[in-house]
Amino acid sequence: MTEVVFLDPALAELRQAAQWYDQQESGVGREFLTAVDQGLNRLLHDPTARPIAAERTHRQSLDRFPFELLYRICQTRIEIVAVAHHSRRPGYWQKRIR
Repeated sequence: MTEVVFLDPALAELRQAAQWYDQQESGVGREFLTAVDQGLNRLLHDPTARPIAAERTHRQSLDRFPFELLYRICQTRIEIVAVAHHSRRPGYWQKRIR
């Protein structure tokens, strides 16, 4: 199985989003994390099948939540560059891939 590594800023985004959803309604943060797991499973099935967002960086949308996983395929692993909201600060994560 391919190793998945979250860059520190992406991990912080993941935690922040899950915490925000849990503050809105108890248990929804866990549902968000489950959606992230499902998205990871889909992208691991065929990482190159997902659309390219920018410079060798692919995107995997999440079910039910307006977020996407932005990732790069490296030689031995997949790096999650961002856990980005669909409509907040478009493209902010691109500085992470340069």
